[in-house]
Amino acid sequence: MAERFGRAATRFAALLSAIAGVAVVTQTALSVEEFAAHGQGLGEALWRVAGYFTMLTNLAVALGMGAIALGLWRGRDGASAVALTGLMLAVALVGVIYHTLLSALWAPMGLRWWMDQGLHTATPVLTALFWLLYVPKAALVYRHALWWMAWPAAYAAYAFARGAWDGWFPYPFINAARLGWPVALRNAALLALAFLAVGLLLVWLCRSFARARATGVTAGASSG
Repeated sequence: MAERFGRAATRFAALLSAIAGVAVVTQTALSVEEFAAHGQGLGEALWRVAGYFTMLTNLAVALGMGAIALGLWRGRDGASAVALTGLMLAVALVGVIYHTLLSALWAPMGLRWWMDQGLHTATPVLTALFWLLYVPKAALVYRHALWWMAWPAAYAAYAFARGAWDGWFPYPFINAARLGWPVALRNAALLALAFLAVGLLLVWLCRSFARARATGVTAGASSG
């Protein structure tokens, strides 16, 4: 049976899709403007923008939440929960890595600051809130933590392939040109293990909460 979301969820999804979408589009426009100021073309700017996990993951949030808002989401109940949990974890990774490793490296001003907060703070926080409020969690099991690694792993392969081809790496901790390939690959592997650990912890928490709730309901029924 396809997942059906109520009116509150679809409104929340519409807001989240708009925030993520506006942030992606505006940040892309700012990048195009910056590249143009240095005599570089649209294609070069878009190619650079498409190299960032942040931009691609925010775009995925905008599209996924837009599909929910428009009633186009067709995931089955269990598969839908797995997909939305993976999306939530991926965009949470965006926020955590940015605020712990990257935010001190630059100081955006004005509109850039707002878009920066939209991409790295508002979208991750609101996606986590949507997940907490509206995504069923009973179907989540430990093997799903491996499935959720598919997108970050695919991105890492993509980023390294791009870097090997044109010499540009989007993030300093995977910059093989500066760090060397062994260190860059090690950093990516450590992030992957951390992501896996968070996924496993999330499943454990969901299952523990479900057991506690079931125990409480059973105890209440027995005492009644």
